[in-house]
Amino acid sequence: EVAARIRQNEALVALVSYQIAADQLRDAAVKLEADIAAVQQRTLDQAETAKFQAIAAHELRTPLTGIVGFSELLRDRRVNESQLQEVCDWIHSQSRCMSRLLDDLLELTAIERQPDLSITKSLGDVAPSISYALERVMKPGMEGRIHTHIEPGLPKLLLDHSRAGQAIGNVLSNALKYSPAD
Repeated sequence: EVAARIRQNEALVALVSYQIAADQLRDAAVKLEADIAAVQQRTLDQAETAKFQAIAAHELRTPLTGIVGFSELLRDRRVNESQLQEVCDWIHSQSRCMSRLLDDLLELTAIERQPDLSITKSLGDVAPSISYALERVMKPGMEGRIHTHIEPGLPKLLLDHSRAGQAIGNVLSNALKYSPAD
């Protein structure tokens, strides 16, 4: 009977040992799954970052190419008097476009670094936010593409006027970008 109890205790110890080992393996598998998910997420984030960087580089290169080309024409004096104002206006327009793109990139970077970015709300008219947005998106030669009418006497709104102007500007910019010119 003593030998049977010893075997029974040894079997219980073995069972407990196996249970502990199984729990440790399960914990290791859960940790490994979490590590794999984290690596996959980092890979997706890196892919998104690379895609974003490629788009940003393209969006900046487009106006820069024109600025370089037209400034070379000016430098080499290959622009006649009748073309001079048009070329200068075009360079200025593209420079403003690049400036807006860089402002957007800097703002995006600030938002990503500070996800709890504060919003300053105040009660006021929405018209200044719309005007700000229009200034951001309008380029020379776009007269007539956007028509606005702000109804007088609209109620005042509680909002962050700067961010509202940016949001409206982004909507207008996308509308212009993806709509036919006529």
